[in-house]
Amino acid sequence: MNACFQRSLPVHSIKMGVDRSVQFSFPLYSVLLPIVALLFIGSFSVANAQTEDSIPIYNTDSLQIRYGMKLYASVEELRDSVFPALKTRKFEPLTAFILNAPILQDQFDTMDLGYLQRLATIKAEYVSANLRKQHRILLKEAKANGYNLRLMTLADSRVRFSSHNGIAVADVTYYCRYNKHRFYISFLAIQVMGHWFLSDQLRIRQS
Repeated sequence: MNACFQRSLPVHSIKMGVDRSVQFSFPLYSVLLPIVALLFIGSFSVANAQTEDSIPIYNTDSLQIRYGMKLYASVEELRDSVFPALKTRKFEPLTAFILNAPILQDQFDTMDLGYLQRLATIKAEYVSANLRKQHRILLKEAKANGYNLRLMTLADSRVRFSSHNGIAVADVTYYCRYNKHRFYISFLAIQVMGHWFLSDQLRIRQS
């Protein structure tokens, strides 16, 4: 087992549920977070007289209709939905969980920042392309180690919450089995508009 991963994820520490006491200690991807941070900063500057009662509450049903995609109000819902998609070995099912440009653009529209609207499209495309590359590497490593993802089973999972510059993130890890093999699949999720999205660091590791 990889020594570094063993220190960060001992088998006995994997629990079906969440761990909210973990500090932000892993490198978060540097592409999307600056945009989301600007979203929050811009929102506060535009509405600096807002009261606590005026903080927006995002309705999942209405947003799903607006964007034509299923949204996940909790990272646990996202975790449970991503695993079956991973078993297909195809990237297309995973695109349903990736934060897309229209959602970001709607936020930037309210801030009247045309440049950031265009930037949102570029960054969203980059995140998707980066995850596609990570998915290809995951499949290659799974094949090299003799893991059949279609037949793998989920033994346990763990969610570790953290934050970066006020942005909520979560490290999601699956503890998987296939025949005598034991391995981990993990990814980072990010919370935007009160919902969770697959964001980065999709990878597979031996146990």
